[in-house]
Amino acid sequence: MINQIIITVCKFNFVDLEMFFSKTRKQEAVIARQEAMYFCRKYCENVSMKIIGKEIGGKDHSTVIHSCKVIQNRIETDKVFKKEFEDLEMKIYLKLFVETITPGEKKDAIIQGLISLTKKLTEKKYAKKTLQMRF
Repeated sequence: MINQIIITVCKFNFVDLEMFFSKTRKQEAVIARQEAMYFCRKYCENVSMKIIGKEIGGKDHSTVIHSCKVIQNRIETDKVFKKEFEDLEMKIYLKLFVETITPGEKKDAIIQGLISLTKKLTEKKYAKKTLQMRF
């Protein structure tokens, strides 16, 4: 699950995996790492911050805590970032959800997942987004 989050975040931010795992402090790599840590903490319920940090370039658990605070602060203060972040979160949510179901139950499960996601988006006032999927 952590790997799927990392790959999705890197593709979304146009950051290659080599840069993501390097020690560079380039803004695009730093933001991608922080976003990945935030999503890992949110969606990987049984994974400790120590393991998340280790998987994301050998970082310390305190780096994971700091990253989550930085992302939360940017969501609250930067409307453009918030919009882009919500788009990324939707991609990650769908990627993780679709990955957990078997092919036989895929269509029904995807529909139920989209209904659930639409309800969440409606609650957060982004209901204007439309999801198009081909079955």
